Amino acid sequence: MIFALDIGGTSIKYGIIDFKYDILFSSSVKTKKEKMIFQVEKLILEAKKSYDFDYVAISSAGVVDSNSNKITYTNSDYRIW
Repeated sequence: MIFALDIGGTSIKYGIIDFKYDILFSSSVKTKKEKMIFQVEKLILEAKKSYDFDYVAISSAGVVDSNSNKITYTNSDYRIW
């Protein structure tokens, strides 16, 4: 199983999918811009209590710089990362 998150400026959409790409669970929460990273961590830890997933997939605006492990070339909402 995969825990997938789509981090947007107004909401974080998330869910559990299996390897056949069937959606087993999905939901969303309002994005708390100043606490976004902690919000994502909490969602992952809470989901782990109910689902035995092997992978986490995260999408967001911008480009991930694999050397610095930071999101670059994005709007100001993500610069705190």
